[in-house]
Amino acid sequence: MAPIANVVLRGRTFHFRRRIPAGLQPKLRLTEMVRSLGTSDARTAKLRACQLYVASENIFSTLNATPMLTDAQLARLVQDFYGLILDQENQGRLTRGAIPNDIRERRVAQYETMAAPQAVVFGSLIACP
Repeated sequence: MAPIANVVLRGRTFHFRRRIPAGLQPKLRLTEMVRSLGTSDARTAKLRACQLYVASENIFSTLNATPMLTDAQLARLVQDFYGLILDQENQGRLTRGAIPNDIRERRVAQYETMAAPQAVVFGSLIACP
């Protein structure tokens, strides 16, 4: 798989990462924008990274065009950026409807299997004096 621009893989989850232009770093008080893409699928990560790249370009353009933004306006721009993927996921959940029972039961079984080793670890920690 070819690397995806502005995307890093941390564990099993892809993250968007983009350096903020030097002239805008003092305004945003950040050197880079990092956001989980909420997926382990490379195709989905690439699509979401493209969307976040465009959103970050819009932020940079707005900051360059409007240098006298208040802190509240800056905060709103950044909040919109970080909420972009979450809003899209929530919209998808609303339009797709409920998860079928068979899929739900398989997910529950998978999560229980994944959680069992952690329950043993945490149970032994709780039992210690």
